[in-house]
Amino acid sequence: MAARRRDIDTAKGIASLLVVFGHLVARESPADNAWYDYARAAVYRFHMPFFMYLSGYVAGYLALGSVAREAYPGFLRSRAVRLLVPFFAFGLLVLAGKMLAAHVIHVDNRPSGALDGFVDLFWTTRQSPSGSVWFMFTLFLFLALTPPLAWLRAGFWPHLALGLVVFATGLPDRIYLNKAAEVAPYFALGALAGERAERCDAPLARFGPMLLLPFAALLVGFEVAPRGWREPVAVMTALVSIPAIHGTVLAVHGQGRTVWTFFGRYTFAIYLLNTIAIGVTKGVMLRVMPWDGPNFLLFAPALMAAGTFGPIIAKLTVFRLHPTLDRMTD
Repeated sequence: MAARRRDIDTAKGIASLLVVFGHLVARESPADNAWYDYARAAVYRFHMPFFMYLSGYVAGYLALGSVAREAYPGFLRSRAVRLLVPFFAFGLLVLAGKMLAAHVIHVDNRPSGALDGFVDLFWTTRQSPSGSVWFMFTLFLFLALTPPLAWLRAGFWPHLALGLVVFATGLPDRIYLNKAAEVAPYFALGALAGERAERCDAPLARFGPMLLLPFAALLVGFEVAPRGWREPVAVMTALVSIPAIHGTVLAVHGQGRTVWTFFGRYTFAIYLLNTIAIGVTKGVMLRVMPWDGPNFLLFAPALMAAGTFGPIIAKLTVFRLHPTLDRMTD
């Protein structure tokens, strides 16, 4: 069995905190806080491609493409339990929670009704009341395709080819297929790196830190680039972020434990529950004060703490008492 990669746990911890930061504001931004709008937009240009790269890396490192045809039904069933069950369960939980909480506190992206909310959650997903669940469905889709594409005996290169095609052409905004198209190449790149981990580690550690400055320049350059150049700059930002962040993690921390490693251990719980914790905390705080202007400087750290530690506390105190929920959030 392949040894656990602590550098991936560390990188997942960093990516998880970026996810929480991006979720502090759902739709309507607090007035007079343009700094957050710029920071959030910058994070969104690379954090989910990086997250999907890490997922692909694990798939390649664990050689999930080597699943034989006769073992494929069992593999598919295990991935469905791991990803589709929480996809439906937490999506419905958020939908029901928003409809109930809307009678008491402010709710972002409030569904107009149960049926409309259900349709938006699982079909017309551009208006999803729980947009963050797209990652689980998309990851299931990629993993489900991994063994059949590997049967072509070309490693993860067919993944990359298919990913580039759907990235270029796009997919309909139904059942989160448009989101899958946006990140498909990054999963494939991660899988290619993961299956070549021993050869990639040293170059990543050597050159990754050197890419931090170009990565930062691309983040800033997007804001001043002509409109026609912005999409290519965004793609380049996502691509450069991968070796820059992963390589720096390897160079600085290697396989050692860090505070980021701790958060990486609870990545799935944070991802599933952070929007719930943020939404509840925000709703309660808005009953006391508005979040516009300087007040957001109080809201931001409070929501960040809620979105990060709330899921971990729930995992350790409530979910561990229920084996099914505990496994679902591992």
